[in-house]
Amino acid sequence: MIGSRQVTQDPEIAFFASISTNIEHLGGSQIIVFDNVVTKVDSTNSLGGYNHVTGVFTAPVDGLYVFSTTLMSHENAYAHFRIYRDNTPVVAVAVSGTLHKYYSASATVVLLLSKGETVSVRHHESEDSALEGAFVSSGQSMFSGFLLQQHNRVAPLIG
Repeated sequence: MIGSRQVTQDPEIAFFASISTNIEHLGGSQIIVFDNVVTKVDSTNSLGGYNHVTGVFTAPVDGLYVFSTTLMSHENAYAHFRIYRDNTPVVAVAVSGTLHKYYSASATVVLLLSKGETVSVRHHESEDSALEGAFVSSGQSMFSGFLLQQHNRVAPLIG
C-alpha cells in the first residue's frame, strides 16, 4: 500500500516457443505445435497461456496481445499458414523452399482478446508440406506472444 491506496500490478503474460524437430506431412488445418518452450510467463497462475502440447495460446485475461510467428520451409516444400483467432484466420504466411534452399516468412498481429479466446498457427493447405525445426539446437520456426495491456471490463450498473 502507498498511503491509503492499494497498488495492483498488471499480470505478466509472455511466451516464446520453437519447433524442436522437422515437421513433415502436415495435414489441412493442422495446428502447428511449437514444442520447445524457451520462455513462458503467466503471473495469473491460470490454465491459460501457451500450451506446448496442443500448440494453442489461451488468453488468461482480457487485453491487447501481440503475437508473432516465423516459419521456415523444408527443402522443396511450399505451404500457406495462418494465424488464427479461435477458428477465424487473421493473417496468412506463405513459405516456399526450392531445391537445396530454405526460405522463411514472418507475420505479427495485434489482437484484442477476451479471456478464454485462443490463438494458434495452422497449416492452411490440404496438400502435404513440411516445416524446418531445429538446426544445431536452435529453432528455425517459432511462435511468440505477450500481453501488451490488460483491459478491465466495467460491470454494468444495475438499479
